[in-house]
Amino acid sequence: MMELKLAPPKIILYRRIVALLGEDPDITLGHDDEFNNINVYVKGSTKAEALEKALILEHTFGNETVNVNIYPSNEVDTPADIYRHAFEGNPVLDDVVVSEGPIFKDATFLLFHKEVVQYLADDIGDANGVHSTLYQYIAEKVLNQPEGVFFNTNVIE
Repeated sequence: MMELKLAPPKIILYRRIVALLGEDPDITLGHDDEFNNINVYVKGSTKAEALEKALILEHTFGNETVNVNIYPSNEVDTPADIYRHAFEGNPVLDDVVVSEGPIFKDATFLLFHKEVVQYLADDIGDANGVHSTLYQYIAEKVLNQPEGVFFNTNVIE
């Protein structure tokens, strides 16, 4: 005769989360030995933030509490994703293009709007105290530019 075994509610909760999120290639699930902490490891900080708001993070079963912890993976956001999020809604960036090249597997090209920008610059570079340049050159001075990321001016209208 087969012995009937019932799973405690915290294990059923874990299985529910696995059923809901387990097929997502950007998510890895785990738990501690007692199933008191369910860990959701997420590729991409944007998805992690969304899941943190969407999921119920604390479940109480009698006198036991199970916490759902969301851990964003820092290695997942590609440079293209980072710059897209950073410049979302900003008209100075026309597009972010990812292209495979001979040197870089995923070369990322930020295409800045073709416009001459002027700003005050009290230095010896300009006698009038105004500097004229393109967004591309400003980006090279103020943004992180990891290997394989290139700042460009979009010449196609």
